[in-house]
Amino acid sequence: MPTIENKPLKRTHFFFGRLLSAEDLRGEQDYFLEKQRRHNRLLHGWGVVSGLEVELETSKEGDSVRVSPGYALDPWGNEILVPKPVELPLPEGRGCLCLVLKFCEEWVDLIPASGESQEMEAASIQEGYQLEFIREEESLVGEAADEAQAEDEDQLVLARLRFSRIRWRLDLKFIPKTVRV
Repeated sequence: MPTIENKPLKRTHFFFGRLLSAEDLRGEQDYFLEKQRRHNRLLHGWGVVSGLEVELETSKEGDSVRVSPGYALDPWGNEILVPKPVELPLPEGRGCLCLVLKFCEEWVDLIPASGESQEMEAASIQEGYQLEFIREEESLVGEAADEAQAEDEDQLVLARLRFSRIRWRLDLKFIPKTVRV
């Protein structure tokens, strides 16, 4: 579980005539992002807020999992939105798998950088998510939902799957961690 920093938050003081730099503006964004993350971690915890149900799908092309739209908070307090259903093919092999959800950011909307260089810079940062399978032996997943986090401490385990006889099955004993209301 991530540790909460004990340092106070600092925000930009605006006044008439002040020259603002990119660093000042980034600091302002960081202030509000950290304030929201701190609120989420301390008041709500982390886990599934709504949706994100996992179902097995079987077809001629092979087995897959389907994750319903939903919303979650990761252990750092980042908000993760999955806006539409997602289907992922199950990997080959046997054993146990965990389906994990992870917050990620992507640099988008490239524009020319200032100056004489021909380089492009991202004008925006788009928040998103990543869904992936990890082998259970690579994770720290325990039987209790409170222990259901991946080793990186930035992933939320949505489901555990076990290969049984000839196909994958959802572990119905596994319950994903949910936030406090």
